[in-house]
Amino acid sequence: MRQSAPNEVREFVFRNLLKLHESSGIIVNYVYEIEGQALDAARTGAINPNNVPIYPLGPILPSKFFRGGFADQKAFSETDSEYLQWLDAQATSSVLYISFGSVAILSARQIQELAKALDACQQAFLWILRLPRSATEATELPESFLSRTHSRGLIISTWAPQLLILSHPSTGGFLTHCGWNSILESICSAVPVLPLPQ
Repeated sequence: MRQSAPNEVREFVFRNLLKLHESSGIIVNYVYEIEGQALDAARTGAINPNNVPIYPLGPILPSKFFRGGFADQKAFSETDSEYLQWLDAQATSSVLYISFGSVAILSARQIQELAKALDACQQAFLWILRLPRSATEATELPESFLSRTHSRGLIISTWAPQLLILSHPSTGGFLTHCGWNSILESICSAVPVLPLPQ
């Protein structure tokens, strides 16, 4: 959190964490069967001295996004059609989806190395690569990367409908920062994860 999150996000999280002990209860988007030991530990006096009840409720996802429920494409916006058309043209389970969430920030070097790996492995990919927030966060891709990979890769520089992408039959893997929502969404979509924790 300290390394990758913007100051305002860190302050929001820390401010709220410090107030948790005053709560009447905490509801979390959580699946006990996945990480029950962590939830049991959070309920103990050492971590939770006021014994605030913690209620796991999850996964909280629209049912149409569970694997097999993707058929109703009319529900998606015009903006989503670009991703759908591209994914529709790919073979089943052939696309590596790459996204590091809305908070984690890859360094310029990490972006360069990931681009080189994608270029070398010839893997089809859909990469959500956010634009830098400032000039000091330049995210230049290696020279000619886009021209060499245009036939098998799609780079999106804005927000993208992650559930829609993960639940698409062409998506075969997910390179992720391991944010909790991303993990739950990939499990519910039955998409294997390549973890790059941030």
